[in-house]
Amino acid sequence: MAIGLPAFGQVNLFGEVGDLWGEGYEAEEADDFEAALDFYYEAMAASETLADPHLQECAWSGSVARAVSMEIAIEYLAEVGISPASLEEAHEVADYAHRAAFEELDEQYPHLANSCP
Repeated sequence: MAIGLPAFGQVNLFGEVGDLWGEGYEAEEADDFEAALDFYYEAMAASETLADPHLQECAWSGSVARAVSMEIAIEYLAEVGISPASLEEAHEVADYAHRAAFEELDEQYPHLANSCP
């Protein structure tokens, strides 16, 4: 794998947005949902800097879906408290919320459904 490329040798088409997604993912994996949310909000803002309009929309929608999932995970933990079990459940809740957010975005923006890299 070449230095500077994301895992699996894929090219980062999203530039700074892709980097922020990676930081957000690392924060999620460390159970730091607040930091992950901040990275996904930054990614939403950074999506505006992409030159390609389609990639810009894809980056924005992906960032929104991740941010929504973190908001839901944070709300879940606020309700149930933090424990090893609830942190594991928060990841499951976030995964479900991420899929649901993407489904909703696909309905709102059908031209993006199944068209983003």
